[in-house]
Amino acid sequence: MNLLKSIYIRQTHFKSFREFFDFHREYFQCLGLSMLVYLTVYTGTFLYQVSQQVTPWKLIPSNAVLAVEVNEPKLLQQASLKDWVASLQKEFPWPDLQQQQWRFLRQVVADFPSLQFVAMKQPLMASLHPTAKKKYEALWFLPLDLHGRSAFFAFSVGLIKQSPKYRLTQRMYHAMKIWELKKKGSPERLSIMMYKNQCIVSFNALLIEEVVRTIEQGEYAPFYEIRNTETTPESLAHLYINHQRIPALMAAYVEGKSSREFENYFPKGVSCLALCVDSLHYQLTGRYFPHSEEDLGLFNLEPGVHQKQNILPDLSRANLTTLNFNIKSFEPLTEHLEEKEQFEFFDREDFWEYVEGRFNYAILGNKIGQAQEKVLCFRVKNAKKMKRLLKGLKEHYQKKDLEKAEGETVSKTGIFVPEKDFPVYLLGSLFQGFENSYLLANDSLLWLSNSPQALSRMKSLQTLQLSTQGTDTALATLSFRLDLKKSWQTLTEQLSPQWQHYLSKHKLFFFRFTALSMQLNTLGEEESEVAWSLHFNPDKQPLKNIPLKVEKEVLLPVRAVSRPYLFKSHVDRSTEVLLADAYNRVLFLDKKGEVLWKYPLGGRLASEIYQIDRYNNRKWQFLLATERKIILIDRKGRVVKNFPIALEPYLETHQLSHLMTGDDNDLFMVSDLGGNACLYSQYGTLQKGWNPRRLLEPLVAPATMVPVGKYHYILTLTQNGTVNVMDRMGKSLSGFPVMLNRLVSDDYAVSIGPDKEHTSVNLLTVDGELIQVNLNGKVVERNDLYSPGSLHFALCKEEVRQREWLIAQFQAKKITLLDAQGKEVFQKSFANANPRRVQYFNFNVEYRMVAVTDEVTRQTDIYYLNGAKYNQESIPSEHDISMEFVTQKNKLLIYALHGRNLRIFSYNQDRE
Repeated sequence: MNLLKSIYIRQTHFKSFREFFDFHREYFQCLGLSMLVYLTVYTGTFLYQVSQQVTPWKLIPSNAVLAVEVNEPKLLQQASLKDWVASLQKEFPWPDLQQQQWRFLRQVVADFPSLQFVAMKQPLMASLHPTAKKKYEALWFLPLDLHGRSAFFAFSVGLIKQSPKYRLTQRMYHAMKIWELKKKGSPERLSIMMYKNQCIVSFNALLIEEVVRTIEQGEYAPFYEIRNTETTPESLAHLYINHQRIPALMAAYVEGKSSREFENYFPKGVSCLALCVDSLHYQLTGRYFPHSEEDLGLFNLEPGVHQKQNILPDLSRANLTTLNFNIKSFEPLTEHLEEKEQFEFFDREDFWEYVEGRFNYAILGNKIGQAQEKVLCFRVKNAKKMKRLLKGLKEHYQKKDLEKAEGETVSKTGIFVPEKDFPVYLLGSLFQGFENSYLLANDSLLWLSNSPQALSRMKSLQTLQLSTQGTDTALATLSFRLDLKKSWQTLTEQLSPQWQHYLSKHKLFFFRFTALSMQLNTLGEEESEVAWSLHFNPDKQPLKNIPLKVEKEVLLPVRAVSRPYLFKSHVDRSTEVLLADAYNRVLFLDKKGEVLWKYPLGGRLASEIYQIDRYNNRKWQFLLATERKIILIDRKGRVVKNFPIALEPYLETHQLSHLMTGDDNDLFMVSDLGGNACLYSQYGTLQKGWNPRRLLEPLVAPATMVPVGKYHYILTLTQNGTVNVMDRMGKSLSGFPVMLNRLVSDDYAVSIGPDKEHTSVNLLTVDGELIQVNLNGKVVERNDLYSPGSLHFALCKEEVRQREWLIAQFQAKKITLLDAQGKEVFQKSFANANPRRVQYFNFNVEYRMVAVTDEVTRQTDIYYLNGAKYNQESIPSEHDISMEFVTQKNKLLIYALHGRNLRIFSYNQDRE
């Protein structure tokens, strides 16, 4: 189904998109437009649409149908829209675009002769600007007939402001009202609706209502996008691609897995993927054909009985499935349900005095019509009447505050009623065949079920959400929405073994989403659509600034000299703390805050503390270094065999690195401030070529072992910007060292690729230039991020998993965080110019936090990434803080050291 085929340019003479755009570059430049902010491509039924920053050129085939989209708000003084339309039609014939549509465009220009073309924002989407002094804009939509389907394309029309809200002038309203797109034999009149500052124009009045509902609810709409991507921080990029190409794309998002490995997990029958990047949601969409033998796989949905009248799939193995529809579409839906007679109570008008005309019907268990748990959920329209109804039922059956039924606990607000005595006029035979029925009033919802367990599960998991959108009377929709954290176990039990393994392996990645939805739309007797969505919201902030609670406070024997390092116990997965004190000892604290053991280092702690698995048995050890030796301690405070390793007499620790070679032969590198580096084996022997290896300058950060194919290379970065990649013998690879002769920040980030050309290191100079060097020794990219007032820059790695990073820009009284493209993601101003440190934590989308520590006052403030302050009062902290997120309790824990005090602060999201 190529919905927008008629407005796209067919690419027939160019081998690649780059060749196409290079060929037409002069044409676009003469219009004063910038090249390619968005690229939209249709190939068959699949659409590619990505922003310039993430355009995967390799994913785009050379024979696709394309649309050119540019976006630069530069007003053209010479060319009017009429001239532009004429020149565009001449330049690009567009054979499928009908002539009356061109005439309609010219009619727009004729009615508004002063409007001038500014920029294309979408296919055939232009921004119009009046020459009048007052320049106010609203949104309206130009409809085009696209093979019998309506579509919307936004134009920005200059309006005269008549009131605090945007309105059409009377003249413009009548002008738009009489516009008609005349077709031979079937004239169609435009429908117009003003909504807030948007004027929506369409040939389909019902479709206008659907657009308005979409705007009001903030729901994702696949064919029309209302958001202004220039002014909102979450710019949208919709990406529909062939499912055969999804693995290559998703490999970059999920744990860096190869496309071949990910492809094994992707559900069959899913044809495209819609990605709305930057804090919206991910959506998988598949085509469902009842007469085929395809198994969609993700939820083990099967085609079911292949009969013409059965357009709904067999839900025999689907869990927590919800039938969600408008009462108006109820009749055509029930024609395809085996238990149609169970819904006879809907003929009773008096029931709708209590609830709205939409409901959810959840089936938990096996086949429809067989014995199973059922839940019916209504949104209460009149709470007072509903309370009277429940009260009357309680009095009638004398079952007040029943807590026990069939050995299970039921909420005190629930009502237990024998099925045989249940009012037939209310529920009919909905729960026929079950001994009992249960009611539960929960806020504005009324729950009806045949199972107290199901009722309790619905209430506690809050998995069902009522939809406020009706469906077309000819369509049926099945959907459900799950809170991933609260219903993870319930969800994964229903998945195929491949998906169970995959989700358990990448549990933390999926927990960054707040909900998962599945929806099936029946499009007639021939086909259906199945869609899965992973939703996550922009950063939340508390409704009010609630003080942090002190969970625990531990008084240490002496002052701490390091940050608190958090580790997980391999026994019970509890959090344990390791730190160094002023007596040159390492202290190990259990989850209760008790000091289990102390290990004397015999010198000052000179490195970070790492957790490694020396014996590959998941019984972790702690790696650290003093100025003169490398120490490895087990979890009971004992030194591991062959440790400590004494350093060479000329070497004094500045940086310690743990290098994993992939063959269980761990290496340990120590470098000093003079630029000397030594490499030791796990047995304490000095490696050949490293006695010492002279790097000439001190390292800015520990060395990294970079795997490329079956080889492993050692990467180092010195303070003067020298990048070196070596083998285990210390020999530099061809093209290295790369000498940039620039002072660089205190960290760098490595991007792993399939080969040396596509594996690179990202480094940041202190004056704000981001440089990317690949493992062939070539400078791939430079991006100057400097802005006036900047003092220095630093690369800020994410603290939890170390897989992402931001760029910290320090000014006199302001800190700004930028992404790799230089886009601002966080900014905070301060009252003074004290030096400050920045830490970035990303636990999930609700908890993306920035910790800023004042090095003078030794106070730490924590902010959401959207800039909202997290803690009411500053946290005393002499060192960097540590944080953890407790998923089961939805709680954030903050560990801070100040003097002899270790404090653990908590904040529970449920307290908002």
